[in-house]
Amino acid sequence: MRSARIHVLTGDGRGKTTSAAGTALRTVGHGGSCLFCQFMKGAMFSGEVAALERFAPLVEVRRYGPLCSRGHISPLPRDCGNCRECWLTDSTRTRHAQLAGEGLAHAMKSLRSGGWNLVVLDELCTALHENLVSGDEVRAGLENAECDEVIITGRNAPRWLTEMADVVSKVVCVKYNHDSTPRAGIEY
Repeated sequence: MRSARIHVLTGDGRGKTTSAAGTALRTVGHGGSCLFCQFMKGAMFSGEVAALERFAPLVEVRRYGPLCSRGHISPLPRDCGNCRECWLTDSTRTRHAQLAGEGLAHAMKSLRSGGWNLVVLDELCTALHENLVSGDEVRAGLENAECDEVIITGRNAPRWLTEMADVVSKVVCVKYNHDSTPRAGIEY
């Protein structure tokens, strides 16, 4: 029987990861600890992850997505060569599934350990939607979670997850200028 409260942040709007990162910082501010697992985001730089990594060992960040073939995480989107090797495509699906499986195994073990106050599973909804991980395995892990809180983010949260959750927030995009250049500290 689970002791953790489950929060789901889903929808097509921006800010799901940033909201989860803010809750992680709040948890640390109250003396707690956080495991922050990111699925499908291996090569993407984000300011919130860079900030969270400064709070080690109270926050542990794990990334489970393909790294750039050039061997670096670009601090700026303009440095990207646009090869899309880190994106989910037909040619990268197998690698994404392998890394997501590794991430899920670590996350499920961590949920059962009771060693974290908060466990964030960033983009897990998307990994579920893309069939990169098993819904049955996620459900079983959540049912036996021993941490205080679990936050799961990503678009297209499955119905069973929203029904199981204690808190569900849908982030809706009302307006967004896709033509603008991403800005450090705002979009990433």
